[in-house]
Amino acid sequence: PAFCKQRKWTPEEVALLGTMSDAEVGKRVGRSRPNVTYARTVRGIPGIAHIGGAFRVDGECWITAPQ
Repeated sequence: PAFCKQRKWTPEEVALLGTMSDAEVGKRVGRSRPNVTYARTVRGIPGIAHIGGAFRVDGECWITAPQ
């Protein structure tokens, strides 16, 4: 079977996890959203979801997005 060569996460990339959506982190670091989601969850970092002008932090707290 063929295996993909995986590049390690740099400290700078890890620092972005949980600071914006997984899709946005993926765009910035050149990785897929599922790869970012996996990297974030295995490190125990809560996610952020952007929904209609607000951010949901770890599924509990709503914070209005800056205008």
